[in-house]
Amino acid sequence: MPRKLLLLLTLLAVGSLSGWATTDLVQNGGFETGSSNPWAIGVDYCPIFSGTPCNPWHIDSSVKHDGNDSLADQGATEIVQSLTPTSGALITDASFWFRQQNPTFGFSVELYYSDNSGDSMTPLMFFPADSDWHFYDITSSIDPGKTLVQIGFGGYSGFDPDSNMPNWLDDVSIQAKATLNPPPPVPEPASLLLLASGLLGMAALKKRR
Repeated sequence: MPRKLLLLLTLLAVGSLSGWATTDLVQNGGFETGSSNPWAIGVDYCPIFSGTPCNPWHIDSSVKHDGNDSLADQGATEIVQSLTPTSGALITDASFWFRQQNPTFGFSVELYYSDNSGDSMTPLMFFPADSDWHFYDITSSIDPGKTLVQIGFGGYSGFDPDSNMPNWLDDVSIQAKATLNPPPPVPEPASLLLLASGLLGMAALKKRR
């Protein structure tokens, strides 16, 4: 049997025995649909800052980290997305890119769980105000003992009416392990035989070398 074909069959057999796949819980995290859906405006604090510019989270094609669009906020609003309920223990990566221009801009990340608890990561967090994109990894902030159901971002640039400038969010991602749906069947004897023959074949090839 050709060496490359033998290796391919072995990899396929091993893959059929593993029941895990990785999926992104966030939909439209890069905002490349040209719309903010399925993101939705949560709490709106704009009325508190009457007289200041207020343009809640919206698609911006002029400034983006990657692709064609990002999500911009000028004012004081929260944007949220409901997620497929997922155990925090299955989440392998959670991150986003953020850019700001206003040095007095407040920003928070909210993680909501099925037990109705919410965790604002350092409310009114102050990010670098250098008009550049920055990467943030929040994986370690997700509670592995709870079920994550929603993520939110709060923007509060209305705190400083004299320097009220937009801020941008892009490439939001929450990667999680999930069992294949439907679950893979129990390997048949033929599959086990294929795996065994593949492993033996690879051992033989290694011995020849």
